[in-house]
Amino acid sequence: MVIHLRPATTADAQLLLDIERRTLQTAYAHIFDADEYPFPEQTALSEWRSLLASETARTVVAEVDGAAVGTVSVDPPLMLRLLVLPEAQRHHIGSMLHDWAVDELGDTAELLVLRDNAVAREFYERRGWQQYGPPGRSAAPPHPPLLTYRLVR
Repeated sequence: MVIHLRPATTADAQLLLDIERRTLQTAYAHIFDADEYPFPEQTALSEWRSLLASETARTVVAEVDGAAVGTVSVDPPLMLRLLVLPEAQRHHIGSMLHDWAVDELGDTAELLVLRDNAVAREFYERRGWQQYGPPGRSAAPPHPPLLTYRLVR
């Protein structure tokens, strides 16, 4: 399997929205009940468009055999939206995206992760990220606890 990272463009907003929806519907199923809290399509699409148009943020798309399977964005000092489709996980795609983002961010990087997203927290902690500061709350209902992590190299 050959994984290729390419820069995302503003034309990728819908593609990235699709990756986000498919990934989060699996990863967050235990946090956001889909019947009570449906995926916020229009809000997420608007956020992708803003992120892709930003002068400070950079986003890459991970592709395998020409098919998009993941993405990550950075907007220093933050790593944002590290997402890998469920069927593409466990193939080092997340690690490749993570490493790209960390290289882009330099000596100090931060990210936010839902407290109850144990898989993501383990992924980051294995790579040296440490929780710091008091927990916050997600802006999305039902406003689950949100943790800040920092990586200092």
